Amino acid sequence: MEMLEWIPVEQAGQIETVCELAREIWTDRYLGAYGSMELDYLLRTWQSPGAVCRQIDGGHMEYRLICYDGAEVGYAALREKEDALWVYHAYIRGEYHGNRTVTGMLELIERECAARGLARVYAVVDRKNSRALDYCERLGLHLLERRIWEAGPGFPMELCVFEMKIRK
Repeated sequence: MEMLEWIPVEQAGQIETVCELAREIWTDRYLGAYGSMELDYLLRTWQSPGAVCRQIDGGHMEYRLICYDGAEVGYAALREKEDALWVYHAYIRGEYHGNRTVTGMLELIERECAARGLARVYAVVDRKNSRALDYCERLGLHLLERRIWEAGPGFPMELCVFEMKIRK
């Protein structure tokens, strides 16, 4: 039986892996939605080794590698605040969709909340990520709000914040 693991990112090699996954997955997911310059800017600013290291060291974000049957297939970026777990990034390589990896990742997020005694998850989803939006809607997650976020000079992004209550 295949296993899905959730591994805290703590070492430089793990940070490199997260950034490689981000480049691969974001290019696949967003290149048609954003131009290559915008995509390069986002990856350089938010998902480069230096940026991820600053986020972790500054206590702004926790990262997890997601492994499926031993292979590194995705990652998540989380932050506990306001008595909830905020999920800012949760990505699985496209070829692993359909193997229950996305559902398994959701179960890992629920377990993380339970371990921390949290009753809610807020998932922040880019409006241009139609696959993730469809999945949130199929799960019946509540769309709490839409936000415009200035990702860079003259580069606004529309983000959707979904709420999920955790069963205790």
